Amino acid sequence: NHFANIVATFPTEYIFDPVTLAEIQRVLQPHGHLVIVLEGKLRGPWPIRQVIDWLYQITGQRGVPSPQIISPLQDYFTAHWQTAEQDKVAAHLLIGVKN
Repeated sequence: NHFANIVATFPTEYIFDPVTLAEIQRVLQPHGHLVIVLEGKLRGPWPIRQVIDWLYQITGQRGVPSPQIISPLQDYFTAHWQTAEQDKVAAHLLIGVKN
């Protein structure tokens, strides 16, 4: 019950492990937030944007995971998707609020 927020940027599968989620829940304050940044998008000028998107696709880093990814979080958090945008960048976030 110490931290108000925990942020994980572009994590691997460990973030959805029940042991990890239980530990995150343990250290979060009541109604604390777990913010998982799953994908970022750079929005440069037209030709650069297409190259950036192509690079993300061939490296397997494009596309938000299926909605079922929320399932492991539901034992510990109330979870929802959110997109944060500013200027030429956007991030797809999975946000969990401690139950």
